[in-house]
Amino acid sequence: ELRLHLRYGPDPVLVGKAQGLLQGYEDQQEPFVGRVRGLLTLAQGNPGAALAQLAGNDPNAALYRSWASLELRDPKTALADAELALVGRPKSVAASLAKAQARAALEPEGMALLDAAFEAHPNHPRVRFVYAQALLDAGQLAKAEEVAAAFESAPSPVPSFQASTLQLRARISNAQGNAAQALRLLHQAKELNPSDLNAPLELVAILLATG
Repeated sequence: ELRLHLRYGPDPVLVGKAQGLLQGYEDQQEPFVGRVRGLLTLAQGNPGAALAQLAGNDPNAALYRSWASLELRDPKTALADAELALVGRPKSVAASLAKAQARAALEPEGMALLDAAFEAHPNHPRVRFVYAQALLDAGQLAKAEEVAAAFESAPSPVPSFQASTLQLRARISNAQGNAAQALRLLHQAKELNPSDLNAPLELVAILLATG
């Protein structure tokens, strides 16, 4: 459930369930407990503390460290851990994506690497999300809109991730100068995931900019 949160989150329901499952394991030192504890810390928005909890060469621990390092904008460390995760799980889409994200931040041909990642897994929702965000960041708005449009025709069954895709599409619309469309999408995101403050903050920012 925590992995769902991190791939498709934020989802406070999944985080709450994970917290409940960890009760009673606070003093246990087994590696799997440390991995879950570190993953929970990462899901709660503290990647630095998560790194301290995610020890060892287990593929899952390495993947979670890679995610944490990406959040900390440390692509070199993220790349090393993504490659370590792929040694143990060479077919892991999550680790392959983390590797592509890290390399994209380190190498001049970064967008080409993400192009290849998307071409390899065009139907994977997290890959599509990361790719569309990268296109937006690169100013390739028309292509970003095209890639993100698939979320409208095939919405996610996970409400929090669907809300995140609506926010992404809103950012693309706003960058294209379509504030009305952006506001509509952000209102939909807010209804789907009312506990997430990002959509209301983006709504206020657009209203202030256009008011």
